[in-house]
Amino acid sequence: MEKSFDSPTTPGLKIDFKNYLIELVCINCDKRIGPRFWKNNIYWSSKYKREIRGVYNLIKSFDAPITEDTKVNVVENSPFAQKILIQVIKNLNIKSLSAKKTVQKIIANHKKIFAKEYDHRLSVANEKTINSEIVNGKENARYVDTGNKNKLSILKDIEENGEEE
Repeated sequence: MEKSFDSPTTPGLKIDFKNYLIELVCINCDKRIGPRFWKNNIYWSSKYKREIRGVYNLIKSFDAPITEDTKVNVVENSPFAQKILIQVIKNLNIKSLSAKKTVQKIIANHKKIFAKEYDHRLSVANEKTINSEIVNGKENARYVDTGNKNKLSILKDIEENGEEE
């Protein structure tokens, strides 16, 4: 997975989505947490390791079967779903992802907010109409003939007519 998120605790550090969720959970525990907190303190290093397993279980619970053999993870592949999951963790002030009950609570809220936001985006998209009526082709043309002959137009004329105009 690509490292596309800026770390909320360590300026300049790029992290992947799973580590971003872990940092959000740790920030919910202590707002004054320092940079690279997982290396400095015994408590935070063990908490970080516990939360790795919790994030793995959370992401795994979002798997949606495509066929009998393959599954696709909705959260890992969709920035929209990731944004909503981050919002849910922040709003519910989740402090640990280890408990199954917490994971179920997150999933239930995620589904509710996802459906609501998805319907809202669809309604906004349906309200906008695209006017594709072309009144005059010359007004909408990207390239307009200026009347000046360049080398290419002279060569085309020679090919078509056999002589230069």
